[in-house]
Amino acid sequence: MGKIRLLDEMKSYHYLFNTCVPEIRRKKAPDVKGTYSYCYYYGNYVVLKNIDKYETMTDYREEQYKLKKEVLDNLIEAYKINTPRLCACFSGKHHFYELQERAPGNALSIYYPSTARAITYGKGVLDDSHTSSELEREGKIEYFEKNDIGNAMFRYNSQMQRMLKDCDTALYIKFVRDFKILMQQGVSIDDSRSENFLFDKNNGFSFVDLAVNKKIEEPVNVSDFDVAKKIYSAFADFTAFTNCMNANQQKIIFKNMDVIHNRIYNAIKKCNFSLTPEQDAHLQSKSSVSGNFLNNARK
Repeated sequence: MGKIRLLDEMKSYHYLFNTCVPEIRRKKAPDVKGTYSYCYYYGNYVVLKNIDKYETMTDYREEQYKLKKEVLDNLIEAYKINTPRLCACFSGKHHFYELQERAPGNALSIYYPSTARAITYGKGVLDDSHTSSELEREGKIEYFEKNDIGNAMFRYNSQMQRMLKDCDTALYIKFVRDFKILMQQGVSIDDSRSENFLFDKNNGFSFVDLAVNKKIEEPVNVSDFDVAKKIYSAFADFTAFTNCMNANQQKIIFKNMDVIHNRIYNAIKKCNFSLTPEQDAHLQSKSSVSGNFLNNARK
């Protein structure tokens, strides 16, 4: 499907109601299984369908949608934050649907197990037909499956790391700045999963799955150190479940992380974060994760 040009909110609503929702209701398989919603791609747009039925939650979800749209629209206009614009919503009988712009790029990293996707034996690629919990209920992961899981993880994560090592420094600076602005504006960022951050070598980092619980009048007072720790957490999945990889693959992943962490640290310094000497040293130490890994591997 080519690029969709939606001129206003009403056209967005009609497109969601007349095209996307009927297709989804005909049991169209989702492109991505999220923790709380399914994602369906439509050209440069994505539709989120909540998973749980919510007959008693209709008004609440619509109000939350309106609040989130207002806050994010203002932040996008004021600060050019890289996050998808919300276009329209629709309350069905059992599910709530949102039409959003599709953020450019791919998930920052992938890992196993994942509540959204599983890397399964047989394909060695992302497979949206099962969740990790479903696979775990079917039985343990055999050794040869673990090997294929590790290979698939390594292929994806090492390729993404190469882009992160070579990209323009300005992309890191903007990511750090955007992260701080969002936290100061009371926007909740789920840094527990790297899939909530997309990267494109031309557009940089994008935030997805943001949450807005209330509109604030004054910026929230958050410490720069707390912001910095959450920024590093966004990249943590690169080193999660590396036990599925062989020793050489693990070494490459951790060596790459040294470079990426150093780039994060330099961006934080360029954004003039206020840090104590102890906090600064703590962040600097993250640029030697490969040394810690190799030392632990020798034990």
